[in-house]
Amino acid sequence: MNINEAIQHFGSGYELCKKLGIKSQNFYKWKKANWIPLKQQHKINELVGGILPIDIDKDALNKRLNSA
Repeated sequence: MNINEAIQHFGSGYELCKKLGIKSQNFYKWKKANWIPLKQQHKINELVGGILPIDIDKDALNKRLNSA
């Protein structure tokens, strides 16, 4: 998943950070890199009921987004 997909489900970056228990600095690193670490993708997916895609690396993310 990319950061925008995650934000869409939580309503804001602030809410995403709050639900994950992370600092906003981590969120901004993810946003800049357009990548959420795999461990956090799994945690986010658990929170949203498994409806978001999990991309194992940036290549998989880019391939999925470019084929849509």
